[in-house]
Amino acid sequence: LNMTLSSWNAKEVLVWDLVAAADALDPALCPPVEMSLAVKTEPGNTQGQTIQTDQTPNISVCLKPDAAQIKARVNQIFSR
Repeated sequence: LNMTLSSWNAKEVLVWDLVAAADALDPALCPPVEMSLAVKTEPGNTQGQTIQTDQTPNISVCLKPDAAQIKARVNQIFSR
């Protein structure tokens, strides 16, 4: 965890589950945006790809996380 937190930068985050858990505890770390997403199920090179649709929103997503606050919160939790 210490290695990951010390190398965390704005271009790359490799701790998605940890970020999702921090956001679940405090949604202010990344205000939710309502979107409509679907997963391509047709066989081919794009099968499994998540795409945005024009349908009624079906999910809340995190588009602009506060990386500094998430890092601080995770560090606070694990330094106890």
